[in-house]
Amino acid sequence: VRKITRDGKLILEKGSTSQYDRIINVAGPWAQTLLEDSGLDSPYKLDLVRGSHLVLKKACDQAYLLEVPEEKRIFFVLPWKGHTLLGTTEVRQSLEEPIVCSEEEKQYLIQAYLHYFPDESPEVIEEFAGLRPLIYSADDPRKATREYALHKEGRILTIFGGKWTTAMALADKVL
Repeated sequence: VRKITRDGKLILEKGSTSQYDRIINVAGPWAQTLLEDSGLDSPYKLDLVRGSHLVLKKACDQAYLLEVPEEKRIFFVLPWKGHTLLGTTEVRQSLEEPIVCSEEEKQYLIQAYLHYFPDESPEVIEEFAGLRPLIYSADDPRKATREYALHKEGRILTIFGGKWTTAMALADKVL
């Protein structure tokens, strides 16, 4: 999808178009860009915040929510496919940057983990990252709201923000 119009037209990459009674823009991190590329305004601005995760070779017997030492934020240590899943970080980035776990994020998560499990020698077997399409609300991405907002313009409904734990409630509201 390259563009959408207020009257419900969807324009694809090769120029073909389709007409709809309603278009719901749930493009996540790309929702604002789609509106901008379509010449449509919005009262909301997205704050793209990368969350990175590590998978450790060691099995994890139980789930933990732990406070990052000397910070007021939590990270998790979870059982995952016979290994340990560690996450997450909050780093602001643009769509033009690769969505990957940085070395700094990797070290941050390992150091937080070692604070609680000092006798461990964590072996990272996998790392991955994703982008949170948060509503811009704070200079510090760790303080950005996890709330969502709906913006309707003509036949277009755009969803901004939200979080995994409220996805079902948001879907009900959109319906």
